[in-house]
Parts: sequence; structure tokens; C-alpha cells
Amino acid sequence: MELPAETDVLIVGAGPVGTAMANILGRLGVRTLLIDKLPTIQLQPRAIALDNEALRILQLAGLDDHAFARLVIPEVRMHSPIFGEFARMNTAHELDGHPMLVTFFQPELEQALHDALARYPAVQVARPVEWLSTTEEATGCVVTLRWPDGTDRTLRAQYVVAADGASSPVRNALGMAFQGSSYAEDWLIVDALGAHPPIDHVEFLCNSHRPGPHMPAPGGRQRWEFMLRRGETREDMMQPEQVRQLLAPWADLDTLTVERTAVYRFHARTVSQFRRGRTLLVGDAAHVTPPFVGQGLVAGLRDVANLGWKLAWVVHGRASTGILDSYHTERQPHARSMIRLAQWMGRLIMPRSRCTAFFSHGIARLMTLIPGLRGLIVDVRIKPRNRFSRGLFVPRGGADRFEHGNHLAQGPLRNRREGSARSDDVLGQQLQLIGIGVDPQSCLSAAQRERWAAHGGATVCIHGSGAAAPVDTAWEDIDGVLGAQRFPDGWLIVVRPDKVILADGQPEQGGRLVETVLALLR
Repeated sequence: MELPAETDVLIVGAGPVGTAMANILGRLGVRTLLIDKLPTIQLQPRAIALDNEALRILQLAGLDDHAFARLVIPEVRMHSPIFGEFARMNTAHELDGHPMLVTFFQPELEQALHDALARYPAVQVARPVEWLSTTEEATGCVVTLRWPDGTDRTLRAQYVVAADGASSPVRNALGMAFQGSSYAEDWLIVDALGAHPPIDHVEFLCNSHRPGPHMPAPGGRQRWEFMLRRGETREDMMQPEQVRQLLAPWADLDTLTVERTAVYRFHARTVSQFRRGRTLLVGDAAHVTPPFVGQGLVAGLRDVANLGWKLAWVVHGRASTGILDSYHTERQPHARSMIRLAQWMGRLIMPRSRCTAFFSHGIARLMTLIPGLRGLIVDVRIKPRNRFSRGLFVPRGGADRFEHGNHLAQGPLRNRREGSARSDDVLGQQLQLIGIGVDPQSCLSAAQRERWAAHGGATVCIHGSGAAAPVDTAWEDIDGVLGAQRFPDGWLIVVRPDKVILADGQPEQGGRLVETVLALLR
């Protein structure tokens, strides 16, 4: 194993979040070293749920729909011993080209992400290698690593990304303490393999006696989570006979193989800053979310989608280091909102008493019956939208038609030469000036086109279904998801590589839009 003398980005932690970051940086041509203190990927499942946003980010990282097995979950049901089924969430449809909710087997996802790294010559993986320290200097970082033979070596990196989990040694060395709380209860997690899971949905048994979720996963797998009651110890609850008793109401134990049992205490924590100097925190190193809405891994994937392209633009000299501050500005508020949602969901799932259950479950049931509130639960609109109030985008003006700081919707496009494709794949890994019903190249001077390309910019033309294509290379907005039908006189949108809308305006404003965006990058 040969250690490079220097790299652009060192990623500490080769779990799914760190490896997804390495894939994004690899696609953008950033010299990256990914290290982990473990010799191989973890073979036991931990995370089990992904939403449409996570699947879209994995698409950004280069994984297709067949890279790992997933099971589409059509609904989530909430059961109460008082009211019976008191709430049901509809997750059967797609958003941005992906199912709203799937379950998966984490080792398969990790293996797919690791296999994908072979496509990128700029990415190296070294394991088992342990991070020891980082010394920041004016032009980069000197990082000390412990190699498998026990020797310590140093390398230079422009930036260090800590993806090393909730107990992150990198974060602890920086003195960045978590803020937030832990739940007082321990939970037993049981993963089992059987031929035919009895349900196709996720169910939450919201019982004050012993609450817990139950869900199927690909390959005939199931997961149960049981809250430990007062006086029950971790050691006793993990005994095979105790596990058999807990699973008996759900399954014929002779048809099940228990793959994993573990006891966890859930946390709701985040750090005050996601960046300190040349070190940036992602995933559980930056925030820890209770699992009640299945957003732990998803939150980490949102981090790397937001941060990856910004690091690449800084490393390649296309933007100033100042844009890295927007990573914290954009990501922390949403991470905190998701933690609050998980805490609210936790109060529904594990009521402290029968009286508490009566009121909390009754209110949730009432919400599903009131037309104005029903969609919050049934259509999962209670989930905070991943959009930014402040950050790296142009403040929205009165004449703008798109929400700056929000993600551009993904939909199917069609091109007479290249066939059909998802819009994210068409837009690629670049800054994009999108012309809706107009050729964006014609909206820029030759000098502006040159500067735009020099800063990682590209252009694409999209037109409404049935409308004439402005240029031969134009893409048709088949289902109207991108809104091409709404602009018969043309419109321009500037989109970041993570598909966040930077700016928009009329075609005659193309030059001004480009100059404004380039000023933001500077």
C-alpha cells in the first residue's frame, strides 16, 4: 500500500457517507484519499431506510437503480392500543424520479459505493489506516496517519472531511462538542432473514408497554426494534431465548435466521459549526438523528451532495474558499429540523403512559380527519423541505419565477439524438445555464461564454412537450416536470451541480445572470 505524499481531499471514514463523498469528488476529478481504520466494509446492517432525496443523491454519486437491491415501501402505519390504527402515511408514489421510501441492506449499498470508486483514477482507498492528528497550515493540512504495520506517516491535504461517525476522533480533536440530548431508553435491534416477510409496509406499534417499529427489507429480511423497560439489561435482552420471545408474536421462529442483534441508545445532537478551518464534518460526525423517521443516513448524504461540488470548485480554482462557509449555513438548519421531526415522531411511538398515548395518538388521529391538516401526515408534508433560506444563491427578486435555494425538480427528458434520460443526468456535474424554450448560448457574449466555461459552467436547452426545439441539441420536457410549458417566450435558470437553483431571469438577462453567479463564486 503506497501512501501519496499529498492529496486534495482526505476523507476520514469509509462508511456510506464517506464513500459517497469520495464518489462525488471522483466524478469531479478531485484527488481524494479515503481512509478507514477497519480493514473491510461492515457486513452487518445498520441503516435500513432511504427516501427519494437519498436515492437522487446516490444517482448524483453515480449509482444507477440496479446498483443495490431496494424494497419500495407503499405506506407507513401507526398502531395504538387505544385507537387501533390511528395514522397512515402514503409513500407509494415517486418524487423526482425515485420512490418516496425504500428499505435496503446496508452492506450491499456500501459494496456498490466501493465498487464504483474503481471508475475514478483520482480516488485512492487505504485501509486499515487510522487518523491520528491534523495540523493546519496556511496552504493546507499536515495529517498524521497510522499505517497497518504500526508506523506513523504524514501527508499533506488541502482539506480534511470527517465522516468518522458519532464518536468522531477528528471532531473531538477540534474540541467541537455535540449539543443536544440523548434518550433515556435503550433499544434492542433485531435483524432477521426469512423467506416471506408477512408485511409489505412499515408499522409502528406505539405502545407505552413496549413500543417498536417493524419493517421488511430486500431479500426476505425484516427488522424489529424493541424499547427496553426499566430493569432490563442489554446483556439479558440479547440472549437468544429472550429474542425468541420478543419475535414470537410476529413470526415462526423456525423459518427465521437472526442475522444481528444490537442495543443502542438514540441521540438527538448536532455541532454548532460544520466547518472549522480546513476540516469539514459530514454525517454522524456533524449531527445524530433519532431513527424514528429513517433520516440518519439520508442526512449524511444531503451533506456530501451539498459539500462535494463546493470542495471541487475550490480545489480546481473555480471559486474562492469562502463558498465553503455556505455548507454550514445551508445544511445545519435542515439537519436540526429533521432532528425535531424525529423527536416529535418519537413522542408518538413511545408514549410515557396510557394517558399520554390517549392524547398524542388522539390528536394525530384527529389531524388525519381534518382536510387542512390531513396532508401533513397522510401525504408526509410534515417532513421539512430541503430548501435554504440563506446560502450560496442569488436572493430572489419579485420578477423571478423559481425559488432560489430550492432544488430543481427532476423529470424525464427526451432528445432526438440521445433518446430519453433523467434531467439530473442531462445536467451532469457542472454549473448549468438552462434555457427554457431558448438557446442559452445565444443569451451570452463570446467573452461571457468563455468565462462561464472556465468556471465549470455549461449550457443546455429544454423545451416544452410538442413545442419546436430552438436548437437540434435541445431536450424535450416530456412530463412538464421542469415547467417548460410555462414559458412560451423563453426563460433562463442557473443551477448548481447539486441541482440547487442559483438564479433565474429573462433571456435578455443572460449576461447579467452569469456575471452575478461568477461574482458569488468569487
